Amino acid sequence: MELKKIKDNLIEKDELEIAKTKLLSSENFVLESNFDLLIKCFMQYVVSGKTLSFKESTDAIKKVTSKQVQNCAKKIFKKENFAIAVLGSSTITKKTLERKVNGIL
Repeated sequence: MELKKIKDNLIEKDELEIAKTKLLSSENFVLESNFDLLIKCFMQYVVSGKTLSFKESTDAIKKVTSKQVQNCAKKIFKKENFAIAVLGSSTITKKTLERKVNGIL
């Protein structure tokens, strides 16, 4: 339900600001560990082909808009991007699973 909500509606301004504050806070913690900083740089490089300085990274976070979050959600939260695994014995049919996924997305 939350995935569909993010795709269909803009995030409230206060909710976006809380998310930005938490992300900016985690950016500060990354600087405390060489290993965490290495992982952060590696992930940036894998995703974008470059690494950002601390200032570039925090400035980019501060500039994110609700519309950008919604557009990103629309690109990512698609049925073709999901996989479902059912472990153990189950009476759930493929059709039931598809209905549930469609309800989420």
